[in-house]
Amino acid sequence: MTTARALTLFFLVLFASGCATNLRVTYNSEPIGAALYEGSTFLGTTPVTINYNVTEEQRKAGRMLLRGTSVRWVSGASANISSLTADMQQYGYHQTFTFRRPDGVPGYDVDANYALQLQRNAIMLLQAASQAQAAQQQQYFQQQQLQLQRQQMLQQQFRPPSNFNCTSNVIGSYIYTNCQ
Repeated sequence: MTTARALTLFFLVLFASGCATNLRVTYNSEPIGAALYEGSTFLGTTPVTINYNVTEEQRKAGRMLLRGTSVRWVSGASANISSLTADMQQYGYHQTFTFRRPDGVPGYDVDANYALQLQRNAIMLLQAASQAQAAQQQQYFQQQQLQLQRQQMLQQQFRPPSNFNCTSNVIGSYIYTNCQ
């Protein structure tokens, strides 16, 4: 069996055996920007993706019970779940859960404005990254242009004059060349 066929067979067996060892759950909130907690541990600001290790038993069962989580918006409004069952057979190994802000709790305008500010900040970061990338590309092209100009100058410096004439003569076992 060739090495390529052996590697192909190995990856097919690996893929078919369902070797996923991580479950990725993205926690969202409406509006975005709520602080996500597992117990008293801060996990990030929504949306945030958490990786969970999946045991062989959980993989075979196709389900995983996750610990409860809670969110708190900047206004003080909060929501929580006591646990979450991830159905990996039906939804795969990347799932999403969204916390909805409770109705009737004051401060929605504060949370909505905070979410808008987060989105504006994300857009500004993307713009800054895009500008930085454009500046790097421009610098790269300028360096390439300078290098090309240097090469052209070197070629012009070492180019023989157009009226340059060489003659070679063989005398015995030697070649004599004379250029003028």
